[in-house]
Amino acid sequence: SLQLAREALTLCSGGTKTGQAGVLMNSGFEVLLQSGYDKAADDVSHTCAFSVGRKDIVYRGESRELLVVAIRGTSGSEWFSNFDYADSRSEDSVFAENFLQAAQTINIKLIPVLTAHPDALILICGHSRGAAAANLLGMTLDDLYGPEGIFVYTFATPNTYRGSDEEAGKYTNIFNFINPADVVTEVPLKAMGYRHLGTDIVLPCEPDAAQRVAEAMQIMAKMSPSIEAYYNDRYSLTGAGAAADGYTAYEIMQALASSLTGLKSDINGGLNLSDIYSIMDSSATSSQSTMAPLIELLSRIVGKDGSFGVKIFMQHMPATYTALIDAYEQLLAVYGSGGMSGFGQ
Repeated sequence: SLQLAREALTLCSGGTKTGQAGVLMNSGFEVLLQSGYDKAADDVSHTCAFSVGRKDIVYRGESRELLVVAIRGTSGSEWFSNFDYADSRSEDSVFAENFLQAAQTINIKLIPVLTAHPDALILICGHSRGAAAANLLGMTLDDLYGPEGIFVYTFATPNTYRGSDEEAGKYTNIFNFINPADVVTEVPLKAMGYRHLGTDIVLPCEPDAAQRVAEAMQIMAKMSPSIEAYYNDRYSLTGAGAAADGYTAYEIMQALASSLTGLKSDINGGLNLSDIYSIMDSSATSSQSTMAPLIELLSRIVGKDGSFGVKIFMQHMPATYTALIDAYEQLLAVYGSGGMSGFGQ
């Protein structure tokens, strides 16, 4: 239900270890497990912090245990992992491997908890990076135990899966709340074959903002239509076309991560976006670079003066998703559920 969605969004928005414990306890949960919050500042591994809480509820007239698995969104150096979709560098990769590894790590750490509470209902929730891990953890638990009693709510999830629409749609207990004006929900690129597992709940948003995101994705898709192109195709920053001493889209995204975190990546020699801007500004022909549209796009996220694109980030924030869920509910009240009748309004 939409009320459960609101509660799930709150439950996964604690941020720090202490903050997340407080969120769970304020909602009546006993904290059973917290993991990953002590991650080193320069740790770029494909992991996510998460917390597990437990409480008794009444479900369909019966007293039941409820476990909540609340997965944290991006923190610090995890930005580098966010843009490293395929460790294998293989076009045969079926999942966003960074998020799959995070989900698998959580699953392993959950085994003792699930063993101790075999009959519990399970609510999995996450925002952003945590949403992607939640999406794939939901798939994992569905495949292991079946979907009965498992509920998955994700918010602002990146794409996670490269299989068929039919296979993705079979996970009917996974609901992904999507703001079309939020660029995070469009990467890794659909042009590379990525999508979400489960059912997307597309929220109402500003049409112009959604159109700008769609146009930005078209720019990125021209440069990186495949996993291989994303990691391997090098383009000059100072002129048109490919160049052996140029940069890949992956390296440019690592530069974005550097600018967002203040950390350096070994992937691109430690460059951040300011360094990229300087290289391009030094050449009279940089506007002809194949990379120019991508760099222009990224400058809206981190400006040449070091400022952050507030409007872009606001589209991704939990508070925005809460407001859009409220607007969505109002539309349902006026127009009915339509194709969303299976959502359990």
